[in-house]
Order: sequence, then C-alpha cells, then structure tokens
Amino acid sequence: MYRFYIRDICSVLGLKAHIIRYWEKEVPFLVPRKNISGTRVYTFHEISLFFRLKYLVYIKKLPLSKAAGKLWQEMTGEDQELRLRIHSLRENFLILYSSLKRQQQLVEKFFDNKEKSDDIESNVH
Repeated sequence: MYRFYIRDICSVLGLKAHIIRYWEKEVPFLVPRKNISGTRVYTFHEISLFFRLKYLVYIKKLPLSKAAGKLWQEMTGEDQELRLRIHSLRENFLILYSSLKRQQQLVEKFFDNKEKSDDIESNVH
C-alpha cells in the first residue's frame, strides 16, 4: 500500500500545506490517519478527494462548504461507476508519480556521488 505525506499532496496538487490542513479542518470526511509520530498519512482515496475538492473550489469557484457538500453527494450518489474509474486513473497517476520521484532521487544521488568522485580524482592528479 502506498502512503503519501502532506508534502506529496502539496507537490501533486500545487497547494500549500496550510490549505490542505484548513480543508481537513473544515471538511469532516477529509481526515487522514496519523502515524505513530503524529505525521499525517494519506491514501489514494483521500488524495482523489483533494483533487476533486481543488477542482470544485479553484475551477468551478464554489465556496468550500458547497464544494464539500457536492463532493459528499458525489461520494454517496448514483455516479459510483464513473467515480471508481476516475479514482483508478488517479491511483495509477500517483503510482507513476511516486515511482518517478524515487527515480529522480536515485539519479540525483548518483550525480552527487559522481561529482564528489570527480573532485577527488582531479585533486589526486
């Protein structure tokens, strides 16, 4: 199971952490789990809810309370099949995103080590 932290959500959604925390406070069904150290841990489902909420607030220009109501209605309404397909697509996107982030970290680590190695070799000669 993939776990995401608030920095991951901020990066994917392009939102600041205080916005995420505010939405959690104002929208009762957006409550992430916390790990043993108290850090918020998000699932794919929670991230998909944030994607939809962002769309409703920023694109559709709904106030947060109305956007939350619409989101709740969508979650409990008749459009379950469409919602499940969208959720699946977002889940695939987040798996890809996580994989790319890990690859980026490995590449950065490789080049950092290579630069250190090149510096040492140039000092020896």
